[in-house]
Amino acid sequence: TGSRLNRVTTAGVATGVGAIAGSGAVYMARNRKATPQVAIVPSSGGQYYIFENNALSSPSLDGDIPKSLFNSVCAIDGFFVITLSNGEWYITAIDGSSIDVLDFDSATTNPDGLVRGVVRGRDLLLMGQRSTEFYQNTGAADFPFERTTANTLGIYAGPTAVPLSATLDGAITDTVIWAATNADGAYIGVLMLGGYEGRKISAPWVDRAVRDSTASTLRAFAYTREGTTFYCLTSSTFSAEYNTRTGFWHRRTSNALNHWRIVDAATFNGQTIFGDYTSAVLRRANHAITRTSA
Repeated sequence: TGSRLNRVTTAGVATGVGAIAGSGAVYMARNRKATPQVAIVPSSGGQYYIFENNALSSPSLDGDIPKSLFNSVCAIDGFFVITLSNGEWYITAIDGSSIDVLDFDSATTNPDGLVRGVVRGRDLLLMGQRSTEFYQNTGAADFPFERTTANTLGIYAGPTAVPLSATLDGAITDTVIWAATNADGAYIGVLMLGGYEGRKISAPWVDRAVRDSTASTLRAFAYTREGTTFYCLTSSTFSAEYNTRTGFWHRRTSNALNHWRIVDAATFNGQTIFGDYTSAVLRRANHAITRTSA
């Protein structure tokens, strides 16, 4: 909430944990440690936090690790993966508080830096402004991840990338939806990952809305309702929602607004919880249908 981290119980009781420095979107990932840890990295500000045992800490890292360039985090196979704006990326130990200064690699397909790390099934996606590289854990002794392929599709705004399950070629599959760019860094549409290439799914009116928005205000989230997963792309000027079952888009607005007041969603305690952009209020989805008569 703003610059504060809070934890919330299943009864809805919120407790402040601590302050998060930096600005922009904040990315979080949970590992598989016996006592799970949550890594937290703001998209700007060069910060790295660990939330463990209901406490927030900022681990001390080797001075040769350019922490000031940290801009996203994700988790795969027990490792936290941290991307850097200069194109490098680090993996942590199983204990996310520890990072070996030599446990890093560089995305070299295009010298466009890195914006976001995302996990799709067994694939680690490292997304830059003009390219995306794919890695898998091969278990190599020196460094466990090896690049499998790359493409010339980048990401227009980091918070628009959402891993989810969707219908693709008639089958439910793990995929990623994001606002994409081409090799020149220009916005080309909202894409869904099919294999290692992107398939355009955005309608013309969605593309116009994206281009008319400020890229830094774009963000996205996904939620499932009655067996259907929705991808919602939103900003301060519009909200567009994609039905992954039907393949159609529709607008979302709230009273007196040209966009939806919901800006995030999570499944917690068997329920869908929504975050409200105007306040720290968490809203619980109500699937009841109310019929009104004219």
